[in-house]
Amino acid sequence: MNELILFYSQTDKVYNFFEKNLPMKKKGNQKYHEEEKNPNSVRGFYVDLGVKGYYESHGAEYQNPHEDRVRKVIKNIIKAWDLKTSKVLDLACGSGEVTLILKDLGVKDITGADPYTVAAYERRTGNTCREISFEDITNGKLSEEKFSLIVCSYALHLAKEELLPVLAMQLSMISEQLLIITPHKRPDIEEKWGWTFVNETVLDRTRARLYKSIYSDEQEVE
Repeated sequence: MNELILFYSQTDKVYNFFEKNLPMKKKGNQKYHEEEKNPNSVRGFYVDLGVKGYYESHGAEYQNPHEDRVRKVIKNIIKAWDLKTSKVLDLACGSGEVTLILKDLGVKDITGADPYTVAAYERRTGNTCREISFEDITNGKLSEEKFSLIVCSYALHLAKEELLPVLAMQLSMISEQLLIITPHKRPDIEEKWGWTFVNETVLDRTRARLYKSIYSDEQEVE
């Protein structure tokens, strides 16, 4: 089987991810997904329930199983890349792994945003989490806000392709920097969406990309 289609859903629609963009392992002439074989893995739940269904059912107890990888990446880049951490939005924040890592590194002003994991985030971090989805942002939900940095970890690659350009543009108008942490090469943010590529690194199969907003000179973060 040359192509494996995994079904994800951010709302009620299903969209496809292809095997070449996912970490695969060969077994004879067949490629297969190691984590999908485990029905208790997050990816296994995605296949069974869809993204929306999984987080609606498990959001309260969710914790990113790759938190150690995320920690390693952030610790390696926070100073080297001159991340602007005066006011941070932890977008699609899960149970708060990024927030906790940044707190350990001395960052004070961090707000979480996630439509499904508010309880898990607030319980674990003690910070406020706003119940906001990618769709909400494309509709201008955060248009009056200003941040120095938005971090989106293990989530933006799940955004629907047709949603991504508007989402990226809305984010570019409210933050100086965007840090994407992802297990894939996706998403690839185009400059016409409001962001200029700055830097990239891959550590322990986790990719980090930093972008600067084309509107950053116009933004004032209080």
